[in-house]
This record gives sequence, structure tokens and C-alpha cells, in this order.
Amino acid sequence: MINVNVAKMDKLMDLIGELVIAEAMVTQNPDLTAVSGTLDNFNKAARQLRKISAEMQDVVMSLRMVPLASTFHKMGRIVRDMTRKLNKQGSYLPGNLLRSANCGQWSNRNGI
Repeated sequence: MINVNVAKMDKLMDLIGELVIAEAMVTQNPDLTAVSGTLDNFNKAARQLRKISAEMQDVVMSLRMVPLASTFHKMGRIVRDMTRKLNKQGSYLPGNLLRSANCGQWSNRNGI
């Protein structure tokens, strides 16, 4: 496993997003219809660019994904520590639901 600066990763993601937008602007430009003759070579190059752009976007997005198991494991510990600190009863259920024994209500992390 390697560590990567998050700011650099975010910048790379932004640049890939801009690349995808620029590729769409070029390949879908209405001025292309005004060009006489066939654009076979251009269309072939545009398809290749689209393929590479999509693959780069997929790879960059997968780099930012993190496993949720460790996050949920930490939430259980936080709930346990807070219930002890506040001298309350409660339990943590996966899916961001908390149940308080005092009020018997379910709520998500937004309190809804």
C-alpha cells in the first residue's frame, strides 16, 4: 500500500473530469458537420480518445474508493464510547441507524 497526497489525487480527478468534458466538446462540435468530406480518420481518433478518457476516469475514481468495513467498525466503537460517557443506553446497527433505549426511536445520522 502506498500513501498519496489527497490534494494531488483530487487535482488529478478534476483534470480527468475536464479532459472528459473537453473531449465531448471536440467530438460533438457542431462545426464538424459543416466540414465537407468524410471525417473517417477524425472519428477513429475520437473513438480512441473517448475510450482512453473513460478508462482513465474509471481508474482515477477507483483510486479514491476506500473500504467501508473499517469505517463502520469505528462507528460501533464511537457509539459504545459515547453511550458510556453520557451514561445512556444505545446500540449501533449497520446502515447508519442508531437506536436509543431511552426513547425507542430510530434515526439516521441526520436525525430524521
